[in-house]
Amino acid sequence: MDELESRQAKAGAGPRAGEDLSRLSESELTERIDLFSAEIARLHAELNRRDGVRAAAEALFGKPSS
Repeated sequence: MDELESRQAKAGAGPRAGEDLSRLSESELTERIDLFSAEIARLHAELNRRDGVRAAAEALFGKPSS
């Protein structure tokens, strides 16, 4: 089990990426799209937050050399 599957198992029931979609109704598919879209937006917001933290650290301490 990879890290993503492990976190999903701990999170409990709910839609998971890669599941069989053939038995879902159109409204269930739309609901999943809404859920995943909200999760994508949450992930983007976290990346943006981290970019801001990194930029602030670089401004204070300088950019790390490779």
